[in-house]
Amino acid sequence: MSRIKILITDDSTSTRMLIHELLKKSCFAQSEIMEADNGKTALEILEKERVDLLLSDWLMPDLNGKDLIRMIRQNPELKDISIIMITKEKTIEKMEEALALDIDNFMGKPFTLLELERKIFNTQAAKKYFGWKYSLKSLQRKIFKNKEFISDDGVLE
Repeated sequence: MSRIKILITDDSTSTRMLIHELLKKSCFAQSEIMEADNGKTALEILEKERVDLLLSDWLMPDLNGKDLIRMIRQNPELKDISIIMITKEKTIEKMEEALALDIDNFMGKPFTLLELERKIFNTQAAKKYFGWKYSLKSLQRKIFKNKEFISDDGVLE
């Protein structure tokens, strides 16, 4: 089975690094992870590479997350990419606006490892790679096995 390809798009280097490290300590550790510092760079990567899942910030320079997602959904070759919006913008209005863009899920910052995994696991990209043979509970057991650095509530310590 090939590996799931994930593109992390955020203008904050520290946020990209955090998400990357969390993914490497999760059930998605075998994923191929790429990074972009803005929507314009993300679009360039998406036009060259097959990506299964986009984790995108909302507010970024050059091309913001909202406009990036619109461009992806309008492109027949990219429109099926699973997308999770990760942002500090956590109002109901922003969530509704993001969901209207046909994203798979929405996640506010800050977030826990467990929350990130749950959101990703519920995307079509994850279902394609993991299939239905895994339950979220079995993945959680796999995740927490030998992971002393994660507290009971899934927060990275």
